[in-house]
Amino acid sequence: MNRTEAAIIARAVKAEKTGTPQERFWKKVDKKGPDECWPWTASVRNKNEGYGAFWLEGRHQPSNRVALLFSGVDVPKGMVACHRCDNPRCCNPAHLFPGTPKANNDDKVSKGRHAAGDSHGMAKLTQQQVAEIRAHRPAGVKRLPPGITGRLAEHY
Repeated sequence: MNRTEAAIIARAVKAEKTGTPQERFWKKVDKKGPDECWPWTASVRNKNEGYGAFWLEGRHQPSNRVALLFSGVDVPKGMVACHRCDNPRCCNPAHLFPGTPKANNDDKVSKGRHAAGDSHGMAKLTQQQVAEIRAHRPAGVKRLPPGITGRLAEHY
């Protein structure tokens, strides 16, 4: 790459960063119909989760939180921006609302979107293996005797 090409790229990058934070933010959102999700089109905080990241006030902020802020809804410290649509990239303020982390977690659990059973990152057994182990437990007994527990542990 020569100097001229580098200068052109540098100007394009600088042009992207000009404008108010609101102008820069909304350029990165694919605004669709009022009832549709408005996906974040720029960088994400974590590829697996898909939540957008926007540089504001000296740090990366979640794009859904910034969307609420720029639409006039305050998200107090200690609260999070929750999605009605369950789409992590969505920045449509009509789909977002402030809530406590506990309420957000309860919502996730009630909709079955939490990691549990086989899908939990720390799971060592499958659901079928757990069912087989529980089948060894006599009715009315809460804990298996140590000898049986050890043999089951060795088996699985």
